[in-house]
Amino acid sequence: MEERTLAEAKLRVTQDELIQAGKLAALGQLSVGITHEINQPLTAVNSHVRSAQLWLGKQRPDRAEENLKKIEVLLDKVAAITRHLKAFSRKSDGKIDNVKLVKVISDAIDLFETRQSRVSIQYSPQSDQMVRADSIRLEQVLVNLISNALDAVEHREQPLLSISTQEHPNTIQIAVKDNGLGIPEEDIPYLFDPFHTRKTTGKGLGLGLSIAYNIIKDFGGSIHVESVEHQGTTFIVTLPKGTDS
Repeated sequence: MEERTLAEAKLRVTQDELIQAGKLAALGQLSVGITHEINQPLTAVNSHVRSAQLWLGKQRPDRAEENLKKIEVLLDKVAAITRHLKAFSRKSDGKIDNVKLVKVISDAIDLFETRQSRVSIQYSPQSDQMVRADSIRLEQVLVNLISNALDAVEHREQPLLSISTQEHPNTIQIAVKDNGLGIPEEDIPYLFDPFHTRKTTGKGLGLGLSIAYNIIKDFGGSIHVESVEHQGTTFIVTLPKGTDS
């Protein structure tokens, strides 16, 4: 029994380390867009500071105040980005609780604002839906599924990506659907195996779906895929329904 307890503890530590590694990999792929998203407002702040100095030199504090208000808005935007990144990258305490689904999905979509210039992610929020999960780890699953979908539609002339939810008596399903390249039928049985990937070097290690599978399993849920090659793919996450209490 002691050996089994020790083995389970080691397995949990290994799983946590893999989850954290998956987060860092996702942030690495998003880093170019995030850098641009932060640099843009900071460049504008620099411009507004110079303008404010000029207006103060001309004894026009009213115009300088307008620049300061613009600077405040831009700095709030940068602060919101860094807060979100900090929240996403922090370690989960592993506690499963009642989670508001609309917030987790919206936060995951927000991380891709800079990357999805060609792709509009369609999502109609259902504000009252609750699931049993851990918000930090669930967001990581959705970030991985959205990232894969964006990769799949990268070369489509009319890329489509949608996220929808469907409520059942005891569960809620989240579907991430794209019209991308699809998955070859022979690959589907191995899709959630560690290190299984057809992506080119630098695009991923093949750990994302394996990590997602184990996270959803920990929540008492399931994840499966429906795909037709050259037509598109839908990943469906099923989670136990939560309550407002």
